[in-house]
Amino acid sequence: MVTQPDPVTTATQAAPLDLAGYDEGWDSKWTDMRRHGPTGRHLRRIISRVIADLPVETVLDVGCGEGSLIQSLRAGKPACYSGADFSESALRIARKRTPESEFFRLDLTEGALDRQFDLVLCTDVVEHIEDDRTAIANLARMTGKYLLVATMQGRMRAFETSVGHVRNYRHGELQEKIAATGLRIERVVEWGFPSSRRFTATFWR
Repeated sequence: MVTQPDPVTTATQAAPLDLAGYDEGWDSKWTDMRRHGPTGRHLRRIISRVIADLPVETVLDVGCGEGSLIQSLRAGKPACYSGADFSESALRIARKRTPESEFFRLDLTEGALDRQFDLVLCTDVVEHIEDDRTAIANLARMTGKYLLVATMQGRMRAFETSVGHVRNYRHGELQEKIAATGLRIERVVEWGFPSSRRFTATFWR
């Protein structure tokens, strides 16, 4: 079943993401925000707890940015880590930060890497993508065991369009779209203020 966009959670005139500005931003504002901002730090703690007991040997962080999530997870969960992002500036920083990891340039709306990983992570990405069904299908193609997606849920605030958000997900909407790829829901975590602003879900084959 395909559901129509909910005006409560979808921007009617969302500004398209400025790819040039996004790419340039990793040399300034995006890096500090991801590394030191309270949302980024809290998200890393939640993800660490969620994946702590998962039996995985290979991990791919899609939308890895400057690599702060990979750097954080490596300390507590031994595995072979890889990252993917469409920003060359972000990837340049990530490669310097975690030279032991492998990094790829990837646009989720255009395709997937030609390999699977035990665990695929995708945080703060799908809310920026107009064609999220294609992006989610590409995430599923790279998922060998587990997929964890973290995004926004609930009513959009006006400023979110200025940072490229095209939607916040309705309750249950992300689960529906990922389940359509054949993955099954294992765990959902809702957190934030007000009323579940943040959303994290793991899915498995």
